[in-house]
Amino acid sequence: MDEVRRAAPGDYLGTGIWGFTDALRRVPRPFLLTCPVGPYRGDIGIVRPAFTPGSRELPGLPA
Repeated sequence: MDEVRRAAPGDYLGTGIWGFTDALRRVPRPFLLTCPVGPYRGDIGIVRPAFTPGSRELPGLPA
């Protein structure tokens, strides 16, 4: 996320970059965030022992 601004109560407009290549990550893209539609359910993920995210999982990280 590069920038987020409140548009109305519960609505936020943002501009950010995303992509698997350098060229795609140079293009800012708009997005809309809205307030939560329900209560936070807690962490529902599963911890994987010895897992360290790298550039394959997070392409923006340096290799």
